[in-house]
Amino acid sequence: EDSLALNFFSPKGKSGRSTLIANLAFSLAEKTGKKVGIIDADLQFGDLSLFFNVVPQGTIVEAVRDLSFLSPLTFASYFTPAADHVSILCSPKRPEYAGQISAADITALIQMAKGIFSYVLIDVPPAFNLISIAAAEASDKTIVVAMISAGFEVLHVKRALEIFKVWPDYAQKVYVVFTRTDPCTEETREKLATELGYPVFAVIPNEYLLLSEAGNQGNILTQKKPNAEFSVSVRSMAERIARLQGKEMPS
Repeated sequence: EDSLALNFFSPKGKSGRSTLIANLAFSLAEKTGKKVGIIDADLQFGDLSLFFNVVPQGTIVEAVRDLSFLSPLTFASYFTPAADHVSILCSPKRPEYAGQISAADITALIQMAKGIFSYVLIDVPPAFNLISIAAAEASDKTIVVAMISAGFEVLHVKRALEIFKVWPDYAQKVYVVFTRTDPCTEETREKLATELGYPVFAVIPNEYLLLSEAGNQGNILTQKKPNAEFSVSVRSMAERIARLQGKEMPS
């Protein structure tokens, strides 16, 4: 069975991208029983280790330094266990270390991770830069994540989609998710898709206070409160992703 690498891209910061990745990774592992690897490639300000309340065994810096000597088996030791079947390759400990990692390094990390994990979830810095572009090109799917708040998000996503259209198969590779949608309904999803002129894969509800409370305690909301509306939405998204290994994502 093929491994599936999912790159999570945001046109701007504060999109709920990292929160979604952490909760989705847990839900995918729980749903499938398969290994899920997270690569925190937000090299200057990645904070996914905080979501799982883990202290990194190693970081992306050490993995890149040793990459030419590593096999998939030894590469796995650079990932820190975060939950059952979920491991994370943490971002650098200091922002200035980001300069030690190239776009080619990110590509190599993703390719090697696909040899270990059934699902690889990659968090990249917001906006288009060498790292986020390399991750998108090395991944099977790119999920564009935007938070509905100020009203310009649809415009930002439209602009991002224009860039992704250089890929001849972009409609099969690029999927849109809006977070903090209120009301979080099928009608909202369809309305956003019409406004965007592009299918919206999922809408995630606004449960900011619950998420903040869980995050501050080092808890994953889908684990702590499985019946919360956010948890139900993320599990539904995980189920759709689990069905598409080796297939196209449904629109």
